[in-house]
Amino acid sequence: MKVLILSVSAGFGHIKVSKSLKDFIKMQDTNNEVEIVDILEYVSPVLNKLFTEYYLRALKYIPEIYSYLYKKEAQEATQQSKKKKKRKNKRFKINSKEIENKEELKISDIFNKIVLEKKLKELIEETSPDWIISTHPFIGELLEVIEEKDELKSKIMTIVTDYVVHPSWISTSTDYYIFPSERLSCELDTLNVDMKKVRFFGIPIDPKFNKYIDKESIYKKYKIKENRFTYLIMGGGYGIGNLEKETRLLLEWEKDCNIIVICGKNKELYKTIKDIKDERIHPFEFTEDINELMEISDIIISKPGGLTLTECIATGVPIAIKEYLPGQEERNVQFILNNHLGIYAKDETSFIAYLRLIKRDEDYRNKLIESIKKIRKTDTLENIYKLLSENI
Repeated sequence: MKVLILSVSAGFGHIKVSKSLKDFIKMQDTNNEVEIVDILEYVSPVLNKLFTEYYLRALKYIPEIYSYLYKKEAQEATQQSKKKKKRKNKRFKINSKEIENKEELKISDIFNKIVLEKKLKELIEETSPDWIISTHPFIGELLEVIEEKDELKSKIMTIVTDYVVHPSWISTSTDYYIFPSERLSCELDTLNVDMKKVRFFGIPIDPKFNKYIDKESIYKKYKIKENRFTYLIMGGGYGIGNLEKETRLLLEWEKDCNIIVICGKNKELYKTIKDIKDERIHPFEFTEDINELMEISDIIISKPGGLTLTECIATGVPIAIKEYLPGQEERNVQFILNNHLGIYAKDETSFIAYLRLIKRDEDYRNKLIESIKKIRKTDTLENIYKLLSENI
């Protein structure tokens, strides 16, 4: 079986999902050929670097624009679905006049103006895969355009990497959609998605998150005190967010605790946290062993990325959110609250109050953990592989 996994590195989650898929597919049969392609890196390494930097800066400095485009596309798709009209394809027809006339402008339009359809078509022709797996929402639209012009021989699977149903993931070229939870099924109705194509298998993560770990050995490995309530603060692979502020807030209010801070690839943040001289703090740079640190944690303070949330669910740890990125993470927060997987509070007083409630009220904490167990999926990779192998 030949599999081509297409993704984008703007955000570590999409690539980590892709790697988990590749490793598992290869492990099932060494004859399987699996290739991961970061489509922007493939088109142009320079362009990829510029796009990633722009994406991160846009989220930091002008998040309202991204949020506006994200919500606008969802609203328009829902309205069109209600009228039972086919969505108009204007992806390659954006010009200043259309913008002045306030016609449809989607996030995918911006992406498609950057990525060259021709290069993707060449890649598919060169590799001739049995399956193309998309782990980023914009790729499905690119494949749709190629299929409209020249029928694709490969089958296409779209793996949704957030706990949302957004039209940017929906494409007529997709043969199967993998969604993270059955609790999103009602939202699919609003977009008239063919439910025969839908599977609620979960978001693929490294199998190590579902394996037993001896906690005592982890405490010793990282020289972290046992029998203490442990907070894990993280901001994704890039160390995004006010992690320093959250760390100092905990230091002020929580005397008896461990505070693990994952700084990712943010070297400046790592140096700042490391310079705080306090025995409660345990700073880390980017680590491949995050599952071990999650396993010994009682609560995880993080921005709610889809992959992070899935890893929290896998390890059975409630998540606490004080801030989130616009768009999909905002919708992830709604999923967390609606399904009692954690807490959200914007102001410091409420945030600390909720953290203390989880720490001191064992019944409340156990209710959160029970809700997490109900939604946990341990056989995501196995089910995806079975679907792939049975439909070549």
